[in-house]
Amino acid sequence: MRGLDARLAFLWAFPLSLALARALSAAAGGPEALAAWSPLRCPLRAFGGWLCPTCGLTRSLLKSWNFEFSGAWASHFLGPVIFFAAFGLWILVVVLAPERRARGRRAFARATEHALRSPAWRKLLWGLVVVYVAWGFSRNFG
Repeated sequence: MRGLDARLAFLWAFPLSLALARALSAAAGGPEALAAWSPLRCPLRAFGGWLCPTCGLTRSLLKSWNFEFSGAWASHFLGPVIFFAAFGLWILVVVLAPERRARGRRAFARATEHALRSPAWRKLLWGLVVVYVAWGFSRNFG
């Protein structure tokens, strides 16, 4: 029963987040106005005037959740990427993973765990971190 409750919660998580983001944006006057209400502020930008690698991500995510993908991409490229990754994960878990395939999911979990421990995955992850930090520096010095 516990797994079913978690699956039902996940079933509603993505659609409810879309509805909430759209309602809050409409009440605030748009994603830009809603982002201005956010208590999260970048310390690098506040104290040094520099843009950190995540500056603009809140606006980008809010614009993505409101289906304004061109504005989201202009604010930060990861906003639409995170949106579509969350949507893909939602489709994978809710639509493509029926309960009767528990044995297949365990095999998938073992394979995923093995892949994440591989040196190739670590190299890829560190490569992405280096590219993202370099992109952050290029925003300020490029």
